[in-house]
Amino acid sequence: MKKIFGFTLAETLITLGIIGVVAAITIPVLMQNYQKKVLIAKAKQGHSILENSIRRYMADNGCDDMLCLFDVTKSTEEIVREFSSVVKSSHICTKFEKKFCSGYALKNNNPKGAYKVDGKYAAGDSFGYLWRIYLPNGISYVIRMSEGSCVVKGESIVRDENGYDTGKRNPWTLDRCALVYMDTNGIQGPNQFGADVFRYDVRSDGKIYPSGNYIKNIINKNYIDYKPYNLGAEAK
Repeated sequence: MKKIFGFTLAETLITLGIIGVVAAITIPVLMQNYQKKVLIAKAKQGHSILENSIRRYMADNGCDDMLCLFDVTKSTEEIVREFSSVVKSSHICTKFEKKFCSGYALKNNNPKGAYKVDGKYAAGDSFGYLWRIYLPNGISYVIRMSEGSCVVKGESIVRDENGYDTGKRNPWTLDRCALVYMDTNGIQGPNQFGADVFRYDVRSDGKIYPSGNYIKNIINKNYIDYKPYNLGAEAK
């Protein structure tokens, strides 16, 4: 009679346990890498649409630079409608709509440089819905114009290491005709600069400049870097 060899119940349970441990370690890493690849692809797509649409507007209107579009003497509504006219399949938010036109808070690229209020992580910026240009694929743009001049002046609150207001103010002056925000996937998140949200400055020289090296690293190096954190959590 031939002997039939098999696994004992204990051996089977041990094997399943090992498989479970390996899966618990590797699956989150695989999911994170997959999410980064998706975010990289969407950022490239959104950046390309932005650049090509601006070029199309300039060609259609015989412009020498971008200030013919981002004209500080025009209203935000005028500029948004003119820009949207050259962005294929685009729509404009004029009222709150749940799917594409909800407003939401934006997070810094990492907790180290995050905005803090009363010792907790807070939102230093937000993605508004009014006059937002959005596409069916979830990519959207918000334009914020300087009023009357490309030279912007203001004051910033000086906070201590825990985010408490010290009462001091730092004056600042910026060369900024407009801010252009791009969100590559809408409200689904992480709603974080350098991940799915990117900002551009339009300056008085008629050129557009990405804020930081986030989009440059994505386009040139396929490299995306950000550290997730939660708004309202205790700042570390």
